[in-house]
Formats: sequence, structure tokens, C-alpha cells
Amino acid sequence: MQTIANIIIAVEHGIGLDIILWFQSWRTDLISGLFMPFAWMGTEAFFLMLLTLVYWVIHKDTGRRLMVYFLFSAWFNAFAKEVFKRPRPFVVSDRVKPALAAAEYGLPSGHTQAGTVIGSVIIREAGKPWVTVLLVLYILLTGVSRMVHGVHFPQDVLLGWILGILIVVSLYRLEARLARFLAGMHWGTMLAITLGTAAAVIGLTFLTHPTPAGVVGALTPGAALIGVIPGLFLESRYIRFSSRGSLGKKCLRYAVGIATALLFKEGLKPLLAVVNDHSLFMDASVRIVRYAVLGLWLSAGAPWLFTRLRLAERESA
Repeated sequence: MQTIANIIIAVEHGIGLDIILWFQSWRTDLISGLFMPFAWMGTEAFFLMLLTLVYWVIHKDTGRRLMVYFLFSAWFNAFAKEVFKRPRPFVVSDRVKPALAAAEYGLPSGHTQAGTVIGSVIIREAGKPWVTVLLVLYILLTGVSRMVHGVHFPQDVLLGWILGILIVVSLYRLEARLARFLAGMHWGTMLAITLGTAAAVIGLTFLTHPTPAGVVGALTPGAALIGVIPGLFLESRYIRFSSRGSLGKKCLRYAVGIATALLFKEGLKPLLAVVNDHSLFMDASVRIVRYAVLGLWLSAGAPWLFTRLRLAERESA
């Protein structure tokens, strides 16, 4: 481990830093602005909009897969950052002038890993050449944008690409093996999986002695995943909404879903603030509750509401 750490440090102060300074040497305000959309496409707001759009409106099965894969990847990325605890380029050298603010550790790149997971899943699900070309460009340019903006070393980006691909390949293989088991899953098993996921997410997060930013980064997707697991179980057993429908219904469905999601996400803040003394433990607890409820609503609550409001039909059993 010490040898690996020494290699990483040598790269950070050597070729890795040289590459970042090279990007910075020709970066202008125009070039930085052209890459700025890729920074936004790595935010919580973007992924909330994208994942729900696919799940509620475009293709339900792909949306289910995207939610689980993305949330697991986002938690794992935050966990890995706290394990490696590697600095950003502008921390290593004051010659680096970042174009964006970035607080947590750098290795691996979260934007790059998330883009790789999302892009890889859609490439496989769509199976169309033009989609593949566009999404490969998106994956590559997302990584490049992090170096152009001076917030990630090349090794951060490279590991983000590698982890993203490994996570997608591994989860697809695991999913295929568990398909029969999941089809016959009962409430007790689902509850055990949910509690096991919660224990792993929370326990491993704090095992790394995270920074406050690290707690936020890990517990946000981790807590959402804790809510999504039983939510998808409930939806598949009792709700079974269809993502098909007329364009008008789809638009209304999405508008209602996003509005109610934001109501849960932001509305719980003042309610939970009553018991939050802003210690690390209470901040973490409040975040877990907020995002677990949000995950449950996105995966099961909103689809239930769609069927009640006749904005979505129910699939046949």
C-alpha cells in the first residue's frame, strides 16, 4: 500500500500536475464555458431529473436499472474518495487555478464515474450506433472537462472510467444471476436486504473517518438507495405502473412527479431541523431520513400517485 501511495504522490507532483498545467495553459473563458455543461451534468439536480425521466416516462425497466446502478456507484465513489484521501490539483500546487469550486477529495472522479455508469447502461439498453457514439463522446468529454477545469488529475479521471465500467459489468452479471431469486423474494428477504444495505452504507462510510463533505457525498446516494430497494419491491408487487402513454399524460406525469419529489426533498428540511442539533451524528441521521424517504417516493410513491390520478396505466400481472 505504501508503494502505491508513493506512486500516486509522484504522479501528482510529476506528470499528473504537468498535464493539468498544460490544459490550463490553453484554457480560456470560452473553452471553460464550452465544457461547463459537463460540470452541471454531474450534479444532484441533473441526475434527479434524468433518472426520473427515464423511469417514469421513457422506459421503466431501464429506469429501475439506472437508479440502482447510479446510486450504488455514487456511494462507492464517495467511499473510495475517503479511503484514498487524495488532494485536488489546486491543493497540490498553487499554480493550478481551478475554474470550479470542489470541496471533497479527488480520487476517483465522481463526475467521470457517474457519467460512465449512466452512459454505459443506456448504450447497452438502447443498442443503437448513434446513441453509442453520442454517449461515448459524453463519457470521454466528461472526464476531459474535469482536467480542463483543473479539479481532477488524469489518474482521478482514469480511475473514474475504470470503476464505472467495472461497476456496470459486475452489476449486470450479478443481476442476471439473481433474477430468479429476486422474482420470488418475500417481504422478510426484502427487509433483510434493505437493512443490510443500510448497515453497509452507514458503517463503511464512517469507517473511513470521513470529512463533513465526505459524509454528505456518501450518505446522500446511500440513503436514497436504502429507500429505492423496498420502493422497487413495492412497485413491482403492488403498483406495476406503465411508463407508456400519450405525450400529454407523460408530460403531466413528469411534472407531478418532480413537484412532489421536490416537496419531499425540501419540505423535510424544516421538519427535521427541529431535532437536528447539527452534530455530525444528527446531520447524518437527518440526511439518511430525508434521502431514504425521497428514494422510496421516487421508486414507489410517485408511480402509485400516477395510477391514482390516471396519469399512468397499470401493467397486467
